[in-house]
Amino acid sequence: MKNIHCFKIIIWLTIISFSAIKSSAKCLFSGIQVFPKTNQISTNSIFVVEGYESSQTLINNLNKKNAIYLVSETDTVKLIVLKTIEGGYNLTQAILKPKSNLIAGRNYKLHIDSLDENEKSDFENETTNWTVSDLTDNQNPTWIKPPSYQSKRTIFYGCGPELYVRFCGCISDNSPTLVYAKIKNLKTNITKDYYITPDSSYFEIGHGMCSGEFSFEQNQAYEATFSIVDASGNISTETQPIKFNSPSKEKESNNLESNDGSDCNVYHKIENKKNHLIWILIPSIAIGVTIALFFIKNK
Repeated sequence: MKNIHCFKIIIWLTIISFSAIKSSAKCLFSGIQVFPKTNQISTNSIFVVEGYESSQTLINNLNKKNAIYLVSETDTVKLIVLKTIEGGYNLTQAILKPKSNLIAGRNYKLHIDSLDENEKSDFENETTNWTVSDLTDNQNPTWIKPPSYQSKRTIFYGCGPELYVRFCGCISDNSPTLVYAKIKNLKTNITKDYYITPDSSYFEIGHGMCSGEFSFEQNQAYEATFSIVDASGNISTETQPIKFNSPSKEKESNNLESNDGSDCNVYHKIENKKNHLIWILIPSIAIGVTIALFFIKNK
C-alpha cells in the first residue's frame, strides 16, 4: 500500500510540474512596465510606461482620467506625456518627461491615480522609486557596433505564434537605453514605430504569443531604421535602413534562419538551452525528491 501511495504522489507531482509550466504560457489580461528600471536617475530623466492588453486603456488615459506624477518628501512634479505609441500586438506605451528638472539627492516615487485592482497589483511589481543623482546627462548614446540583421524565427504555441527578427548591435552609454525602431512595409509604405529594450549585443522586433511591439504581414519585405534613446532622452543618429523579409507564419517554418558567424548566435543558443532545461528539470526534480523521500521513509 505504501508503494502505491508513493507512486500516486510521484504522478501527482509530475502533473503539477507540467501544469505550472503550461500555466506560464497562458496570456494574462493586463500588465504594466516602467522604464528606467535602475534605482538612480539623472535630473533630466525621462520615463516610459507601457500597458499590455487591458492596461492599454490606462496608457491612453494618462493625464486625462489617470493623472501621473512624481512625489518626493518636499515636492510634486507633474509628468508630461510627450508621445503615445500603439504597438503592433496588445502593447501601448507613453513617453513622459517631468515638467521641471528633478532635484539632486531627492527620492521620487511614481504615482498614477485611479488604478483598478489589477493595475495596482501590476504597478506595485515595477520599479517606481528613484533617487536623483547630481548629474544632468546631455551626452548622446552611440553605437559601438552598428546594427545588422542576424536572424528571424517562428515558434508556435497553444495561443499563437511567436514571430521575431533579431539584429546585432552594441550600445555605448552611461545610463539605461532603449532602441527606437521604425519599421516600413515596402509594399504598402506604412511605417510603424516603437521603443524596444535591447540586450547586451542584440535586440529583437516582432511579437510573442500574447503581445509584442510589431506585427508582420505574410511574405512581405520590410526595412528598419534604429536610433538609441537613453534614460535622459538623448538620442543617437538614425541608422541606415536595413532590409529583411517577414518571418513566416506557416508551421513548416518552425525553425531559426540566421546569418552564420554572427556574434549574436551564442545568445540565441543559450536561450534555447535554458528553455529546454526548464522543461526537463522541473518534472525531474519533483520525481527525484519524491523517490528520495520514499527511500528515506522505508529505510
